[in-house]
Amino acid sequence: MLKPQDLLLAFYLSGPRAQTQSAMAKDLGLSQAEISYATKRLRLAQLVMQSSADVILPHLIEFSVHCARYNYPAVIGKEVRGIPTATLVEPLKDQVISSEGQVAWPSGQGTIRAQSLEPIHPSAPHAALANPRMYRLLSLLDGIRVGKNRLRQIATDLLVAELRAPRTEA
Repeated sequence: MLKPQDLLLAFYLSGPRAQTQSAMAKDLGLSQAEISYATKRLRLAQLVMQSSADVILPHLIEFSVHCARYNYPAVIGKEVRGIPTATLVEPLKDQVISSEGQVAWPSGQGTIRAQSLEPIHPSAPHAALANPRMYRLLSLLDGIRVGKNRLRQIATDLLVAELRAPRTEA
């Protein structure tokens, strides 16, 4: 079974390449051992190639869109100071006008007050703040996790477009 840090790593691997496991660990806020174990689980789940760390994009998209919200269900809590996610972040921010999906990851580094949403992994906010692309991907994933049909569809379309975009620097 995949762990939340595995999806973080898969999103990371779908973008510009890191040179070493230690660079990936630093960027994601994980240990090198977690990176190694996550890579093995991703290979077993057929989300990355067996002979490399290349993401199998159709599989990652399928998992992100159809499985992630069930594997990592949204836990929404009381209003807190936090880091904006879902519809409070571009590109969903411009596409959704309702209050649906206005949530934040609880954090002292936060810039807003909103209902709390537990991130898929404790290091997700670290990875998001360190890399704008990761922030967009995780926020879109949160849109899928918290949204009703319309929001989920918009977040899905944007997530697929972001994952399919050419690999460039964050």
